[in-house]
Amino acid sequence: MREARFALFFGSLISAIVLAAGSSERFGSENKLLALVDGKTVIRRCVQAVARAGVDEIVVVTGYERGAIEKEIKAHTESDGTCKILFAHNRRFSKGMGGSISIGVRKASSKADGYLIVPGDMAWLSEGALRRVIQAVFPGSIVTCVSEKRRSSPTLFSSRFRNDLLSLSGDEGAKSLLFAYEKLVIEVPVPDGELQDVDEPSDLN
Repeated sequence: MREARFALFFGSLISAIVLAAGSSERFGSENKLLALVDGKTVIRRCVQAVARAGVDEIVVVTGYERGAIEKEIKAHTESDGTCKILFAHNRRFSKGMGGSISIGVRKASSKADGYLIVPGDMAWLSEGALRRVIQAVFPGSIVTCVSEKRRSSPTLFSSRFRNDLLSLSGDEGAKSLLFAYEKLVIEVPVPDGELQDVDEPSDLN
């Protein structure tokens, strides 16, 4: 593991992959991404933070209730940020997060220098935390968040790992790459409250 340092490489193009495909079974009958937190939906809060963090494009990977998710994001695109927002659909979203990451990376610009992987249910994530992650990356590195010695998404992979990300499948997501390339991982401290995700209705309290 390397220590975090501000090393954003000049002229870098960062593509964010927001994962919004899951069926949120533990949340009940409502789609958790459309639940409200302080008057905004979970997915809108997440996309808004990402859009304002300085990324060049956002690829939102949809699956369950695709139409409702796309409609919610499109309704607020102009007010929530200035970067380009694209959509990619994972028809096999029930098979796990890995496939969604792969689909998102494939949809992203072929000129991307890095891929910021962000679960769409991170309603309390700040643009400041995301900027620190982006600013810490350099060619050939992986940058991940850490709180109380526990690693967490979001995670930024430099383009060196594009083929690794494209080959992902199943429920494991990209966590296996952090173990495989441990010496290239940079940890950026982020307050624990910002890394909280939404799984159950009680998480909104």
